[in-house]
Amino acid sequence: MKRSIYRILPGFLFCCFVSYPSLAHHSFASHYDASKSIPLTGTVTRFDFRSPHSFVFMDAPNATGEMQSWEVELHSRPTLTRMGLNQQNLKAGDRITVFAWPNRVPENPLVFGIGLITEDGTRIGQHSLPEHIESEFTDAVGVERIQGRWQVVLSGPPMGDKTPLPLTEAGELAVADYDPKTSPANTCEIVNIPTAFHIPYLFDIRIDNSEVVITYEIFNIVRRIPFSDTAVQSEVTGMMGVSRAYVEGAELVIESSGYPPSKWGLAQAGDANGIGVDVPSSAKKAMVERYSVSEDGMQINIAYELQDAVYLSQTYTNTTSAFRVSDDYPIYEYNCEVDSAARFSR
Repeated sequence: MKRSIYRILPGFLFCCFVSYPSLAHHSFASHYDASKSIPLTGTVTRFDFRSPHSFVFMDAPNATGEMQSWEVELHSRPTLTRMGLNQQNLKAGDRITVFAWPNRVPENPLVFGIGLITEDGTRIGQHSLPEHIESEFTDAVGVERIQGRWQVVLSGPPMGDKTPLPLTEAGELAVADYDPKTSPANTCEIVNIPTAFHIPYLFDIRIDNSEVVITYEIFNIVRRIPFSDTAVQSEVTGMMGVSRAYVEGAELVIESSGYPPSKWGLAQAGDANGIGVDVPSSAKKAMVERYSVSEDGMQINIAYELQDAVYLSQTYTNTTSAFRVSDDYPIYEYNCEVDSAARFSR
């Protein structure tokens, strides 16, 4: 069914590559000064179109007018593709202007690109929902309405200056010892639940009589969760633990446990539960996810309960949401590359 978007979604019209530090694979605040921006006009020498980090290398004048080689960090392949930037429309020799957050170390020519103008005046970086949404599930009944393709949308930066997770003493020590150089962000370990609920990528849900299949654009994760009394490994790497699904009224419920320990299993530095630090999980991590859809079928709501007796002093509950896009709205290949990921800890 075709639906027109009935309102502008706050925070979803991006005037640049990212709107808030929380959109990143890591915490921007530790690397870049987002309180100001600098313009760089020069010539592209190389463009690495990759995930989790793309980079433009360019020659441009510095603050004193001297030519300098700059390294401009950008977002991942799917995010940039959706904004209109790809390997074909940016290449060595192109003249561009980049607006960037400067590095916190003044002499470091590594910056973060927040907007780009090509030589012919084309502005690249706008990201908005399509004007019309076509989905066969909008007017479905009961749990069937949960099916379809959804876009996680952030309306602002995370609130507070530290993780909202209720940490045990072991959790507090782990957070205090957080070291970006040892983060899974350097190694292409997949992000976990609940992180995947809090970063602005697509996910797709399909349901049949035997299982739920959830496909995430981030890391191209696929979870297959059976309608069964027995939980099974839901994802090929095993990092998502063992899960089972059931229906309660119009809600889809997924219960998971048996997660292997992970240095960012409860939160990563760039999501709303991490806020600058990775939070690890233990083998005692357990999750309950509850999915429901708004009356008009255009918004999916996800309530979750998160437990980990090693790192959490009590059950943590939270809710988040995503907005429906057309069933054929493209999910792009993420293709995490370790050498690109390893740039994280710089």
